[in-house]
Amino acid sequence: MGGCVQQRLQNDLVNVPPDQIKEATLKAETSAGISTAEFKELGDTKRAAVVQRLIQRTWGEACKDGRIVAAGYSPSGSSNWRVGCGKGSQLPYDYLVSLPERSSGDARVLQCYRANPRQVTCSVIGKPES
Repeated sequence: MGGCVQQRLQNDLVNVPPDQIKEATLKAETSAGISTAEFKELGDTKRAAVVQRLIQRTWGEACKDGRIVAAGYSPSGSSNWRVGCGKGSQLPYDYLVSLPERSSGDARVLQCYRANPRQVTCSVIGKPES
Protein backbone atom coordinates (compact mmCIF):
# COMPACT_ATOMS: atom_id res chain seq x y z
CA MET A 1 0.00 0.00 0.00
CA GLY A 2 1.35 3.46 -0.86
CA GLY A 3 2.93 5.56 1.92
CA CYS A 4 0.44 8.43 1.65
CA VAL A 5 -2.56 6.09 1.85
CA GLN A 6 -0.87 4.15 4.67
CA GLN A 7 -0.33 7.33 6.72
CA ARG A 8 -3.94 8.41 6.27
CA LEU A 9 -5.03 4.91 7.26
CA GLN A 10 -2.93 5.06 10.45
CA ASN A 11 -4.35 8.47 11.37
CA ASP A 12 -7.87 7.19 10.74
CA LEU A 13 -7.39 4.24 13.09
CA VAL A 14 -5.85 6.08 16.06
CA ASN A 15 -9.02 5.91 18.19
CA VAL A 16 -10.16 2.45 17.10
CA PRO A 17 -9.58 -0.46 19.53
CA PRO A 18 -6.94 -2.98 18.31
CA ASP A 19 -9.42 -5.89 18.33
CA GLN A 20 -11.79 -3.95 16.07
CA ILE A 21 -8.93 -3.12 13.68
CA LYS A 22 -7.86 -6.78 13.54
CA GLU A 23 -11.43 -7.93 12.85
CA ALA A 24 -11.95 -5.25 10.19
CA THR A 25 -8.64 -6.10 8.51
CA LEU A 26 -9.62 -9.76 8.27
CA LYS A 27 -13.02 -8.76 6.83
CA ALA A 28 -11.36 -6.53 4.21
CA GLU A 29 -9.19 -9.41 2.95
CA THR A 30 -10.40 -12.14 0.65
CA SER A 31 -8.87 -14.69 -1.68
CA ALA A 32 -7.92 -12.78 -4.81
CA GLY A 33 -8.15 -15.61 -7.32
CA ILE A 34 -6.14 -13.43 -9.71
CA SER A 35 -2.65 -11.95 -9.77
CA THR A 36 -1.67 -8.39 -10.60
CA ALA A 37 -0.14 -9.57 -13.90
CA GLU A 38 -3.33 -11.44 -14.88
CA PHE A 39 -5.53 -8.48 -13.91
CA LYS A 40 -3.45 -6.08 -16.02
CA GLU A 41 -4.03 -8.30 -19.09
CA LEU A 42 -7.84 -8.28 -18.77
CA GLY A 43 -10.11 -5.98 -20.73
CA ASP A 44 -12.27 -3.39 -18.98
CA THR A 45 -15.38 -5.60 -18.74
CA LYS A 46 -13.53 -8.51 -17.14
CA ARG A 47 -11.63 -6.19 -14.78
CA ALA A 48 -14.95 -4.70 -13.66
CA ALA A 49 -16.34 -8.19 -12.98
CA VAL A 50 -13.31 -9.12 -10.85
CA VAL A 51 -13.50 -5.90 -8.85
CA GLN A 52 -17.28 -6.21 -8.37
CA ARG A 53 -16.83 -9.75 -7.04
CA LEU A 54 -14.14 -8.65 -4.55
CA ILE A 55 -16.18 -5.66 -3.31
CA GLN A 56 -19.33 -7.78 -2.96
CA ARG A 57 -17.41 -10.45 -1.07
CA THR A 58 -15.73 -8.07 1.39
CA TRP A 59 -18.26 -5.26 1.87
CA GLY A 60 -21.53 -6.85 0.70
CA GLU A 61 -22.13 -3.94 -1.66
CA ALA A 62 -22.58 -3.67 -5.40
CA CYS A 63 -20.27 -1.53 -7.50
CA LYS A 64 -21.97 -0.78 -10.80
CA ASP A 65 -20.31 0.99 -13.72
CA GLY A 66 -16.93 0.76 -12.00
CA ARG A 67 -14.12 3.04 -13.15
CA ILE A 68 -10.82 1.31 -12.46
CA VAL A 69 -7.53 3.23 -12.39
CA ALA A 70 -4.10 1.93 -11.43
CA ALA A 71 -2.93 3.60 -8.20
CA GLY A 72 0.49 1.99 -7.97
CA TYR A 73 2.65 -1.07 -8.37
CA SER A 74 5.13 -2.39 -5.82
CA PRO A 75 8.48 -4.03 -6.60
CA SER A 76 7.09 -7.24 -5.06
CA GLY A 77 4.55 -7.54 -7.89
CA SER A 78 1.43 -6.44 -6.00
CA SER A 79 -0.70 -3.49 -7.09
CA ASN A 80 -3.29 -0.96 -5.92
CA TRP A 81 -6.34 0.04 -7.96
CA ARG A 82 -8.78 2.89 -7.35
CA VAL A 83 -12.37 1.96 -8.10
CA GLY A 84 -15.18 4.46 -8.62
CA CYS A 85 -18.72 3.08 -8.43
CA GLY A 86 -21.13 4.77 -10.78
CA LYS A 87 -21.90 8.26 -11.93
CA GLY A 88 -23.77 9.20 -8.74
CA SER A 89 -20.70 8.95 -6.51
CA GLN A 90 -19.43 12.14 -4.92
CA LEU A 91 -15.91 10.72 -4.69
CA PRO A 92 -13.14 10.31 -7.26
CA TYR A 93 -13.05 6.66 -6.11
CA ASP A 94 -15.06 4.56 -3.65
CA TYR A 95 -12.69 1.66 -2.97
CA LEU A 96 -8.98 0.94 -3.02
CA VAL A 97 -8.33 -2.65 -4.11
CA SER A 98 -4.90 -4.19 -3.47
CA LEU A 99 -4.10 -7.24 -5.57
CA PRO A 100 -1.32 -9.71 -4.78
CA GLU A 101 1.61 -10.82 -6.89
CA ARG A 102 0.20 -14.37 -7.08
CA SER A 103 -3.39 -15.46 -7.65
CA SER A 104 -3.18 -17.63 -4.52
CA GLY A 105 -2.69 -14.51 -2.38
CA ASP A 106 -5.25 -12.30 -0.69
CA ALA A 107 -6.77 -9.12 -2.04
CA ARG A 108 -7.52 -6.27 0.35
CA VAL A 109 -10.48 -3.99 -0.32
CA LEU A 110 -10.59 -0.68 1.55
CA GLN A 111 -13.71 1.48 1.56
CA CYS A 112 -13.11 5.17 0.86
CA TYR A 113 -14.86 8.28 2.11
CA ARG A 114 -14.30 12.03 2.13
CA ALA A 115 -12.48 12.85 5.38
CA ASN A 116 -12.61 16.57 4.59
CA PRO A 117 -13.22 18.65 1.44
CA ARG A 118 -9.70 17.99 0.14
CA GLN A 119 -8.99 14.46 1.30
CA VAL A 120 -10.33 11.02 0.47
CA THR A 121 -9.44 8.39 3.08
CA CYS A 122 -9.57 4.63 2.50
CA SER A 123 -9.88 2.34 5.48
CA VAL A 124 -10.47 -1.26 6.57
CA ILE A 125 -13.14 0.03 8.97
CA GLY A 126 -15.06 1.78 6.19
CA LYS A 127 -16.98 5.02 6.31
CA PRO A 128 -17.52 6.53 9.75
CA GLU A 129 -21.12 6.57 10.90
CA SER A 130 -22.79 9.96 10.56
